[in-house]
Amino acid sequence: MTDATDNTTIVTDFLAEVEGYLPEMRSCLQALYLDSGNQEAVKELHRMTHTIRGVASMVQLQDLSEAAAVMEDELDALMAGNTSWSSKRLDAMAVTVDRISTYCDDLESGESVDGNLHLATLSSFADLDAGGGDDVTEDASVDDFFADFSEEETDEQTDDFF
Repeated sequence: MTDATDNTTIVTDFLAEVEGYLPEMRSCLQALYLDSGNQEAVKELHRMTHTIRGVASMVQLQDLSEAAAVMEDELDALMAGNTSWSSKRLDAMAVTVDRISTYCDDLESGESVDGNLHLATLSSFADLDAGGGDDVTEDASVDDFFADFSEEETDEQTDDFF
């Protein structure tokens, strides 16, 4: 086997691992939408994000590594209490997970990736930090959070999320 073949196998195996993390990451985000104080969900989401960042760097997928680093930094700040949980912050994380999924799908199918995963992720969180709004959810109950939605809209939103 050549080094190129070995590297291709490693990247392919890593992408399969990431694809396995994505449903779990979405599940953690759903749990955090319902209870921003769910420490197990935060820790698990952080662990998976950290793993993606580190391994992506090792297999030279820098765009993916840097995007995961942005989300990991955001999770670090949230866990340290340096920023507040909000539905918009969780939305930015959900979008990041979707972007990671698309990135991995594109790589697996042999499509070229545009190299903007990191910049798009950075932009999502920078918009929040620049005053894009932080509707804090930690003091609101789940009922308060979903009060503005009809039951049909709530079902539609959660179905679309996953």
